[in-house]
Amino acid sequence: MQRHTLLTLDFPPLQDGGIARWMDELARGLAEAEIPTAVLTRGRKPAALAHDAAYPVPVTRLYGHGWVQRHRLYLRAYGPFLGRTLAGGVLHGATYSMLAPLLSRARGLGATTLCYVHGLELVRAAGVERELLAQTLGGADLVVANSARVARLAAERGARPEALLVLAPAIDPARIAPVGPDLRARWEVGDRPLILSLGRLVARKGQDTVLRALPELLRKLPNLIYVIAGKGSDQARLEALAGELGVTPNVRFVGFVPEGDLAAAYRSADVYAMIAREGDDDLEGFGMTYLEANSAARPVVGGRSGGTEDAIVDGTTGLLVDPIDPRETTAALLALLGDPERRRAIGAAGRRRVESEMSRRSMVKALLSRLEQRAVAPRRPSGSPPRA
Repeated sequence: MQRHTLLTLDFPPLQDGGIARWMDELARGLAEAEIPTAVLTRGRKPAALAHDAAYPVPVTRLYGHGWVQRHRLYLRAYGPFLGRTLAGGVLHGATYSMLAPLLSRARGLGATTLCYVHGLELVRAAGVERELLAQTLGGADLVVANSARVARLAAERGARPEALLVLAPAIDPARIAPVGPDLRARWEVGDRPLILSLGRLVARKGQDTVLRALPELLRKLPNLIYVIAGKGSDQARLEALAGELGVTPNVRFVGFVPEGDLAAAYRSADVYAMIAREGDDDLEGFGMTYLEANSAARPVVGGRSGGTEDAIVDGTTGLLVDPIDPRETTAALLALLGDPERRRAIGAAGRRRVESEMSRRSMVKALLSRLEQRAVAPRRPSGSPPRA
């Protein structure tokens, strides 16, 4: 049985963003499938080492300061010592920049190489970095994209079409349950209708679109509260916009929500909204936050852009809207806030999807199936064109 090695800069408990979550669920899913698995990452802090001691697969945290800036140099240095681990195995590069320093060595050792792509790196890489991206995508045996939109971008950036696999990140439904405590008392909102947005405060997340929808919403629901959770460079602009619109009394900026409070935060909402939009160098590659809200059995409203159409089943687990038209956002939010039965039905459908289609078991099954197909397919000579 092939050994799987996950190589990632981002991994719990020191990082908890989308990449860290994806790699965590992948490692746990492979372990549950009884696949020999190991993780190579960074961050040798006491909390990380304590976390790793109880983790279901071995985690090695490589030495070296300044990992974010110099990780490629460190990986090249460690390369010769990874031969036994990589030989004949499967190497998962959580990002192209992690896979790039080991790609040729891994291929030389007969390893199958997987490069995971998320969205932003595909639209922001430029110059020499763009060339490295193309080389890595073109050289990887499989390029794993978190959405169909990201897969199309990866093909434009150098991935071979036959090497692409669209694989949505999994979510553990036990992490965010529908029933339990909430944060309404802490946020001082009582039983008032509540819209929640949770994520970094940056323009692409679309908190400003929900703010622009509030004046009309408040005419119908004057007690409505909009909670904006998260930190980021856009906060001052959002606060100023709330003032200009005259909705400041109905908006709460509650700051960063730690992992331990995430489930309670989602349970506090009647509706979850993140009206993500796509720009020239920015997009939401998938949107794990929609699945987290669905895991809490909450309906979601998202902008039809990036990979959001893979994260939300329109009309079933949430509603998709034009991300640059606040009127569509207003209509969608009113439709859900004004119909408790529909809210519950959509939230329940979202929870069922998380438990079935978006589980780590489903994700790992799809991945292993694709690897098995690749293993039995006739190999093309290097450099020969794919069959039509």
